[in-house]
Order: sequence, then C-alpha cells, then structure tokens
Amino acid sequence: MSPVEVGTQVFRSPFAALAEEIVIPDVSYPQFLFQCIRKNMKVLQDRVAVVDAVRDQCLMFKEVEPLAKQFASALTKKGFGKGEVFFYVTYNAALLYALQLGVQLCGGATRGCFQKEESGELEKQMRETKSRFILCEPETAELVKMVSGRLGWPVILFSIDGAVEGATAVEEMAYEDDGSAYDGNVIIDPDEDVLFIASTSGSTGHPKGVLHTHRNMVALLASAGAPIDLERPVFSSESRRQIVPVGHQHFLV
Repeated sequence: MSPVEVGTQVFRSPFAALAEEIVIPDVSYPQFLFQCIRKNMKVLQDRVAVVDAVRDQCLMFKEVEPLAKQFASALTKKGFGKGEVFFYVTYNAALLYALQLGVQLCGGATRGCFQKEESGELEKQMRETKSRFILCEPETAELVKMVSGRLGWPVILFSIDGAVEGATAVEEMAYEDDGSAYDGNVIIDPDEDVLFIASTSGSTGHPKGVLHTHRNMVALLASAGAPIDLERPVFSSESRRQIVPVGHQHFLV
C-alpha cells in the first residue's frame, strides 16, 4: 500500500458506538458540575474535593458551590462581566479551584501562567487576553505588578495566600461576600463561550493559549459517565481521587 493510500484510510475506533450513545447536556460547565456534586452530596459533603498538599489547604465538596457563587458575586461587584478573563499567577491549588468556577459562573474565562515566566512572555499573554482582573500572591506580586503596569489600561489586582499592597484578598471575597450580586441569570452558550484558556507545554516554543468551551468540559465529564451515582454498590466502598497539577486541564474536572 502506497503512502498516499495509507493517508486516505479512515479507521473507526472500537469505542465509536459507545461515544454515539453519550448524551452531552446543553448546560454550562459549573451548572453540570454542581449537579453532579448535589446528586452525591450525602456521600461527598464532608469529604475533601481538592487538596493543596504543599500549603496544607483543602476544600470540602460541600464548600465548592457556595464559595464559587460568593466569589462570583464579589467579582460582579468589582465590575467583572461576561467575556472577561481572570488571569492568575499563583502556586495555590485549592481555593483557586472554586475561584475559577466563580469566574465561569459570571460568563468569564480563566488563564494561568507559569509563576516564574519571563516578563515579556507574561505581558504577551496578558495582552492577548486583554486581562483587567489579575490574581497574584506575595511571591509573584513583584513580577505581576511590573508587567501589568506596562499594559496601558487599568487593572484590578487580587491577592491569595498573603497580603499584597494594592490588591484585594480573594479569601475575603469567597468566604465573606453575601452572594447578593450573583443572580444566576448570566446567559452562557456552552458551544461558543470559553471557560478557560490552557497553555501548551512550550516544548516547541513559547506556550500557546488553547481555548476550551463549556461544552468541551461537559462532554469530558459526560464521557466519563457523569453524573455518577456514588451510592450504587459498585462505588459505595471505594474512594476515587484524581491527582493532577493546577495547570493541567483535568484540574477543572
């Protein structure tokens, strides 16, 4: 068989038939994720959802939705709206999970950057996403302030895991906001609206941003069988965890 003939062959996956049976709900990612958690709240509520082992922090399943909605409210009060990008440069791997969901509830997207990135590359990523809402921590604050100061437009700084001069602590926003500014009426198009921008590994050059829509993530969960009933006998005696770095796409799952 010639190379041309090889190149024109189409091979059908043995799992194609299973994929055809998957129903992908036409909802936003946070809405579907919360549905999955609520369905199993009896089992999950007092269990750990995400862990930041380095900083000895964690979130319980029962905290995820309330914190996300309270942060969405606090962000709304800061002027964050649909189509905005929430840019972060932090090592945090626990509360950040709920913060990203809060951003997505507002119809926004998130993008994270390597904590020790070159200033030129960081500026490029901020400009590409037209970021006005930027999260840092004490260790990354100097770099973030220097770069954001060169953008030429006003930015709102947020801090996590420690005070940063001129920045609002996200812990106060997520844990203390009354939730009044988030009404749940943000219209999200799962097929078109971006919820996060993942960076490529940079193995062949500088990292590139890859857009992921709400439907992408809902489809990923649905293809894994979500929403799963954890009270079924097959799950009742098992505990399952997924351990991935905060920058990995599956972190959002």
